Amino acid sequence: MTAASQSSMTDTYKQYGHQLSRQIRRFTVLYNPKAGRNAHISRREQIGKAVTYAVRSLPDLFSWQFVETLDTDAAIQIARKSVAAQDSMVVVAGGDDTISRVAAVLTGTGTALGIIPCGTLNTIARSIGIHQDLERAVATILDNHFASMDTGTVDGSAFMGSIAYGLDTVVPRPGKLNSSRILSSFRYPYRLVRQVREFVPTSLKITVDGEEYKGAPLMVTVGIGEYAGNGIKAAPGSAVSAGKLNVCIIDTNTDQFVSRVIPALMSGAHVGMEGVRILKGTNVVLDANSPILARVDGTEDALRHFEASILPASLRVAVPYVPESSY
Repeated sequence: MTAASQSSMTDTYKQYGHQLSRQIRRFTVLYNPKAGRNAHISRREQIGKAVTYAVRSLPDLFSWQFVETLDTDAAIQIARKSVAAQDSMVVVAGGDDTISRVAAVLTGTGTALGIIPCGTLNTIARSIGIHQDLERAVATILDNHFASMDTGTVDGSAFMGSIAYGLDTVVPRPGKLNSSRILSSFRYPYRLVRQVREFVPTSLKITVDGEEYKGAPLMVTVGIGEYAGNGIKAAPGSAVSAGKLNVCIIDTNTDQFVSRVIPALMSGAHVGMEGVRILKGTNVVLDANSPILARVDGTEDALRHFEASILPASLRVAVPYVPESSY
């Protein structure tokens, strides 16, 4: 733990320690060792050591356990037990899929979510503002600063990040691309360019709070916050506590998509371009002429219809303290 991180926590507990000492804060760290492209045992040891070091100076305030699991269903069961025991927090050291599944269990409860980003893209962590650095992420977990963020439901199942359809779901996964040949910042655009010529879009009807769109778009994302799958800034400037779902629809020809839209997607400069629509609403319904492959926070399924809704301020999340900033 760096001196700056330790100093931040020390200041926090000078302010809040007298309140927390009345009840020990119990939390569980769920670690997925397969998260990310470069996951291996040293990552587990780094996380364990970082949390142990941080908590050691505050033994009267925390009780915690470290659980390693490859099974998402097992992680869900552990999260449910933590909620039943009224634990203060469940920390997920993993990728978007595991984070989203655990968040679904914690939504609407008194148990908060903590995040240690260990995935390939860490889209959810980026939307919330969780730092990718391990020590800073651990400091955020223990800094006693929480925010209420929105979650969503899709056909009754909770999600925390985004729903994607189109090119975003057919490009190869990041781990399948040879990282030694292409710089990381160009991986996703490179995959899109390779796939767009062969992709055949499906006719869709998308209804956002009564406003209808009909067409055959190349990409659709329905998300919470500004980031969507694969790290694209689909709805720049959108907060995770805005009480709205962001729907980004890209319906343009392939030449324009390759030459103009793809270069703009990663920075959010696509807003306002011809063929790009961004809609906001509390309820989104999608109907397709034939089954389409959709990805919900990393989990894929073939659907002809789905309905998504926003659940405002339904999840407590450990976040970095940023003065005069809303999440």
